[in-house]
Amino acid sequence: MNKLSLSSAFLLLPFLLFSQTNIPGGNVSGTWTLAGSPYLINGDIAVNSSDDLTIEPGVEVIFQDYYLFQVFGSISAIGTETDSIRFTEADTTGYSQGNDLGWGGLDIVMGANAELHYCIIEYSKASGILLYMSELNITHSYIHNNSSHGIYDLDVSDVSVNNVILSNNGGCGVAFCNGADDDIVISDFVISGNYQGINCGHGTNADISNGIIKQNQAGGIGIGFESYPTIKKVLITENNEGGIIASGGCFLENLTISNNIGVGISYDLDLETVEFSNSILWNNTQQEINDPYDKINIVYSDIQGGWTGTGNIDADPLFADPINGDYFLAWANFPVEDSTKSPCIDSGDPGFPFDPDSTRVDMGAYYFNQDQEVYTLDLKVFLEGPYLETTHEMSTNLNLAGILPYSQPYNIAPWNYNGNESVVLFPNNEIVDWVLIELRDASSAADATSATSISRQAVFLKSDGSV
Repeated sequence: MNKLSLSSAFLLLPFLLFSQTNIPGGNVSGTWTLAGSPYLINGDIAVNSSDDLTIEPGVEVIFQDYYLFQVFGSISAIGTETDSIRFTEADTTGYSQGNDLGWGGLDIVMGANAELHYCIIEYSKASGILLYMSELNITHSYIHNNSSHGIYDLDVSDVSVNNVILSNNGGCGVAFCNGADDDIVISDFVISGNYQGINCGHGTNADISNGIIKQNQAGGIGIGFESYPTIKKVLITENNEGGIIASGGCFLENLTISNNIGVGISYDLDLETVEFSNSILWNNTQQEINDPYDKINIVYSDIQGGWTGTGNIDADPLFADPINGDYFLAWANFPVEDSTKSPCIDSGDPGFPFDPDSTRVDMGAYYFNQDQEVYTLDLKVFLEGPYLETTHEMSTNLNLAGILPYSQPYNIAPWNYNGNESVVLFPNNEIVDWVLIELRDASSAADATSATSISRQAVFLKSDGSV
């Protein structure tokens, strides 16, 4: 089984003995069970147009050579947070050395339907997932180390991507070749370390929201001719060759485009317009905007160096900690109105809907939550289990092994904490575990019962004891 999370301080893992199932090639259907895992693929396989294949949580599908997996019918691979489904090759060590055999990726074509939840798709010699005139709904999954794209839509497919990490793929994290008639939604994602983040090819009208696009080699987002995607609440940072490179129009709202190598946003055709609002363009290595034909309309945004447009400002946005990737807006002395308040707070378009805290919309990908009581804590926490006497710090083995949950694990007894703290990617390798901090208002420690609790929050614990 592929353990991706744990929910208690102590975990007892009994020895589980499974058989293995050899698949020689040909048509496949029915149910691949955990008891039959791993499934060793020794030939090209296909799900016929009239067939269904169901894969149970915890199953591993391991390709022994460069074999294809084509779906013309229906595939349902629905794992769980603790038991993912893995599609991989037999020789993963060879991938880093460039001499692995790989496999052909998951091809969903000609009217096929795929439901993929809590899946890992890795080490394909092609794209992780290829789509052609089909439907894909993928959630809570990890697509990485594929030689071409993470997800590649050739033509006319309906695509829903939610809570997916796409990293270190040789092509784009997500690429659309011709998306004019597609229903495409990408939300709550992290796309990092690929050749390019997202490429919206000719005619792609995607809805892209609530994500992070960072550290890609050939730009964050490419937008093709006659495309008109809508992109909202996305952080685009640390990409080579710029943040957004557009040859088509787009609607851009509440973006933070910062610290990219190249131009923040570039549009080089005298055709469609780019509508840009409530956003931040700051500290990109070349100019923030390249717009030779005056096609980018910018309003209520923070542009380094300034830009003509209603409500635009040119002021340090006061990111919380951009060196460490924290692009939330800072307000150190909240709620005191002073110089510590980011100028981007309450400075967006007043005609837009309010932020969730019922205040005027902020500029940038992340709003500052003013609906909060503020408690300042200075504390260190050390857990006995991972504590290392040699370094006086804690081990981060759980993080490095990929078995920490992405959501706070205290929503069950005995804690019954209903907070919604979650991430789609851990911020760094210093994270040891989740901890739950509770403040109690009492005159003495003896009186500090659960009835005196005034606030609780799940946070990350770092190796040096800080939270």
